[in-house]
Amino acid sequence: MRYHIYTYPQTETKEKINNNIIMEQEDSTFMKTIKAWNGILIACTSAFICFIITLVIHADMSDNASCTGAITTLTEGQSTGIKFVIFCTATMSMVGSSFIIFSYYYFVSMRTFPLKLIVMLSISDFFSSVQFYIGFDNFATKCFEPEFACALSASMSQYFEMASFCWTTVIAFNIYQVLVAKHGERVEHYEMYYHLICWGFPLFLLIIVASTGSLGDAGNWCWIKKERPIERLLGYYIPLLIMMVINGVFYVLIGRGLQSFASEQKRPIILRLRKYLIVFLLTRIPSVINRFYEIASNGETVYFFLLLQSMTSPLQGFCNALVYGANKKIKRQWEEFLRERFPFCFKANREGSIDSKQLVDVTGRNDSEGSEDNNGIQKEADSV
Repeated sequence: MRYHIYTYPQTETKEKINNNIIMEQEDSTFMKTIKAWNGILIACTSAFICFIITLVIHADMSDNASCTGAITTLTEGQSTGIKFVIFCTATMSMVGSSFIIFSYYYFVSMRTFPLKLIVMLSISDFFSSVQFYIGFDNFATKCFEPEFACALSASMSQYFEMASFCWTTVIAFNIYQVLVAKHGERVEHYEMYYHLICWGFPLFLLIIVASTGSLGDAGNWCWIKKERPIERLLGYYIPLLIMMVINGVFYVLIGRGLQSFASEQKRPIILRLRKYLIVFLLTRIPSVINRFYEIASNGETVYFFLLLQSMTSPLQGFCNALVYGANKKIKRQWEEFLRERFPFCFKANREGSIDSKQLVDVTGRNDSEGSEDNNGIQKEADSV
């Protein structure tokens, strides 16, 4: 009798413990899912806000009888050529951004914090590319301003391009925090601040330029009107130039902070960081040159500068996907995926993954390997 009295509550306690463990695991899985998808929810909410702002500014644009967006100095052939270039580069950016987003959400093992930041950048680039399709009927030689598509395209261009610049800067800051400041265990706590900055600051600028009636036909696409140079400077180009400088400063600091690393460890990281900065500059400098020339020449448009901007600006998403997304973690994951489904395409005796010889272990595999800082450094290095 005593035996039963003793074991029954013990069995009941074990069952409760097991139930609690299962519940904790379910809660943990649920929270991980929420954290993985919260960026998508925020981005979609931002897109909806852009749509609401578009409804407001479209009424004002429709009532505007004058339109100075058409570029009369271009021929129909030049205008069609620019449109074709924009279509090709925007399509490449949509494909590249979609690949990164799909990879992150399809492969659960890839849902790390550094890669999540890259996905946020890809989401911004994706919507930025979509706006070129929305305004596809806008030819440089014609006025497109009265159309609702022009208002929507202008809002999305201003908002999501600026969000892309912000996420690029945040990624540079995050890499600095992990590799140099050794705050790898803290960076995930900054996520809410990252979202507030990268979605909130572009929204603030969008509200400012929309409230001043500055959005409309900008020539080769809809954006801030040509006759609003102050709004272009304050609402776009000055913040862009500031973020260019900030990115450059962070990458210089990161390069200096890697001096303690072995040369074979730091060389691939520095090379990748240089690519980040070069892509950011090359995709934006042509637009800076073109717009500043327009301001200096009182609105005159040079076909070469316009064509160069049309080639590079919509290509931003594709280039970001190449330099940010083509990292070792994504390559290894896709190789495993393809190897499982198409084994006949791979040699049976091939050892390791495609990146096994290039794998950079920034933790050194020493006794401190288990620390949270070193884990954060390893994750960041895999994503760099």
